[in-house]
Amino acid sequence: MGLFSILAILVGTAAAPRRLSLALAIRNDNYGGGLIHRATLALEAQLEVADEVVVLDFNTVWPRRPLVTLLPERVRLHPKLKSVVVDGKMCRELRRGVACGDRYIEPLARNAAVDAASGDVIASTNIDVVPPARGALDAMMDAVWGKDSPASGSPHGSGGTP
Repeated sequence: MGLFSILAILVGTAAAPRRLSLALAIRNDNYGGGLIHRATLALEAQLEVADEVVVLDFNTVWPRRPLVTLLPERVRLHPKLKSVVVDGKMCRELRRGVACGDRYIEPLARNAAVDAASGDVIASTNIDVVPPARGALDAMMDAVWGKDSPASGSPHGSGGTP
C-alpha cells in the first residue's frame, strides 16, 4: 500500500459541516496482482475516514466482472459506498460517439468519478491506497483553505467550525 495521494481536491460552495468524498476510478484488470485483497483492505480504511467513497468501474472487459461485485459484502453494501459502472456503451457516450474498445482511459474515468461524488471536498485517489486518519485529512484541508473557509468544520472532529 502506498501513501495517500490526493490527485485533486475540489471545494464546493456548501456550508459546513465539511463532507469528504473520495473518488476512485478503477478497472478490474488485477493490475499488480491481488487486487481484490488490496482493494478490500484499502476500501475499509477509506470508508472509515470519508463521508462517501465513489468507486467508478470504467470499461472492465468481459469475461471480468466489475470489481465492486467481487468485494466482500461488508464493503460492497456499505452505506457510504457508491458504486458506478461505466460499460462500453456509456464509455462511447462519454467520448461523444468514439468507441473505447478495451481501453481504460484514466482521465475520463477520474472525471466521471469526481462528477458522481457529492462531497464539499472531493479527493481523487486509487483503489488500493490506505488514507491517513480523518484528523490528518482535516488538518491538510484546513492548511489549504483555513479553518474559517466555507469548507471547514468536520463532523469527524478535528476541523474548525464555520
